[in-house]
Amino acid sequence: MTKIVVLSPVPAPLVYQWLVSQSGRADIAVVGVEGAGQAELQRALEDAEIILGDYTFRVTITEEVLGWAPRLRFIQQPSVGYQHIDVNACQQKGVAVANTPGVNDAAVAEHTVMLALALLKKAFYAHRLTSQGEWVQRELMWERGIFELQGKNYGIIGMGRIGRELAQRLAVFGTHTFYYDPIRLSPEHEGELKVQYKPLDDLLKLSDIVSLHVPLTEQTRGLISERELGLMKFSAVFINVARGE
Repeated sequence: MTKIVVLSPVPAPLVYQWLVSQSGRADIAVVGVEGAGQAELQRALEDAEIILGDYTFRVTITEEVLGWAPRLRFIQQPSVGYQHIDVNACQQKGVAVANTPGVNDAAVAEHTVMLALALLKKAFYAHRLTSQGEWVQRELMWERGIFELQGKNYGIIGMGRIGRELAQRLAVFGTHTFYYDPIRLSPEHEGELKVQYKPLDDLLKLSDIVSLHVPLTEQTRGLISERELGLMKFSAVFINVARGE
């Protein structure tokens, strides 16, 4: 019997049903430990062979936690990010770690476009007041301003999978799309995506909308600070769909 401990806030019976339906195996035990204290988590891991990691990143997997699971062979992290897992300690103990790169590329790109449109159109503000019975068309049009995405300068920081998915969608809206990434795309790829490379400071100065799409690493921590925000236009919009630190 293979024991799987679920650290994510996902019902253990749901995980069990999905695994059985996909593998045809029923000789597995799935235990959920959402909200468990240290003692309960430690007991659950004593005979665990597989961990389904926490996609909220609240439950960290440190060298100490690995010591509670002497039979552990594999950690499946159900997200792209895995900064809460001590990968070096896992490697030393012979525990394999996998994440899910690419699983939400399109979803995040679409979410970013939605946020850009909502902010340009003042949709959140308009919805709140309209739901209270107020009609703010005049205020939005002549005082606060509502704007189109078409023709805007859009800056993408981080041209990885999500950044490229976003660029493809922005092309449909007719934006002038700039990007910054330490690794520049080939001229052919830039042409396909209809994007133009800019150094970070130039991108921030030129763009009407900027969105951030980078992993949290020692190199990217603090990438955008007061200095960088101060380079942007007073009217510009900044969207952070990367890690929150």
